[in-house]
Amino acid sequence: MFAVQNAGSTQTTATIKFINTSATTVHTIDQALQAGAGYHVDAGSLAALGSSFNGSVVISTSPSTPIVSSAMELGYSSDLGAKAFEGLGTGSQTFYMPSALCSFGGTTTTFYAVQNTSLTTDTNVTVTYSPGGHTQTQSIGKGAKASFDTCAASGVTAGYLGSATITSTATDVIAIGKVVGGGMGTAFVGLPSGPSKVSLPYVRWATNVNWSAGSMQRTFIAIQNVGTGSIPTDQITVKYVDRSGNVLATQTINKSLAVGEKANSDPSSAGLTEFGCYNNCTEYGGGAIIEGPAGSQLAVIARIQTNLGTSIAAEDYNGIEMP
Repeated sequence: MFAVQNAGSTQTTATIKFINTSATTVHTIDQALQAGAGYHVDAGSLAALGSSFNGSVVISTSPSTPIVSSAMELGYSSDLGAKAFEGLGTGSQTFYMPSALCSFGGTTTTFYAVQNTSLTTDTNVTVTYSPGGHTQTQSIGKGAKASFDTCAASGVTAGYLGSATITSTATDVIAIGKVVGGGMGTAFVGLPSGPSKVSLPYVRWATNVNWSAGSMQRTFIAIQNVGTGSIPTDQITVKYVDRSGNVLATQTINKSLAVGEKANSDPSSAGLTEFGCYNNCTEYGGGAIIEGPAGSQLAVIARIQTNLGTSIAAEDYNGIEMP
């Protein structure tokens, strides 16, 4: 399911094209949108897509008007999971993915959906995993998407924990990551670049008791170097800030990061046994600030997890640039 909203000040017509993995447009919707109005699409209810559909969507407007879009991928049958992500208005020939997992913890794997933004030119896309330099390459047709499975890359073995860099030879692409397994189903948008200072406005860390009871969440942070040069050891800090703006703890990343490489953080890594809980966890609040050296570029995602006993509920969000 997805929605598109006219973010402009004049009426427009949104053209929504469904393109399968063979780069064939199988269905088109033309929808008039007043300024500020939105339109909702449930792909599962579109008979024109047949009994199943695997592909991507391209949305354009005429006359040209700014739009925003978000999507939610829902499970089916016994799968009650949901993955949400935002539509992207521009692409890049390089995209960075701070999370890459293969059967991590025995269950959790990252998949990437990469879409060719060009409707006129094919491209070849390579995903390079760090550490290890493992790669996999696919050709992607005009407007189409291809899927990449971390575990399918040559040399990647079960238990892999790292990051990925996506490069396209001929056209701009966009990319999302999906994390599946262990009861989790999350999604995050890849990033073509990043700032040196990033904020995460929602960070929590449950005590062992509250985590086991499922009464409070835990946040795990992935920090990827997406700049043009390596970042030396001890040059990235993660400050955990309470709801009043006080820095309760700081973690210094004690490893160097090559371009494309990532590091991990969470409040316990900074020495906190609990974070974001007040008055016996009847009130909450707290965030993090990640900062690298001047001129560096960081891509950051946060994964919020809740223990459900037999599985983990989770969602991802991208870090926000700070001045």
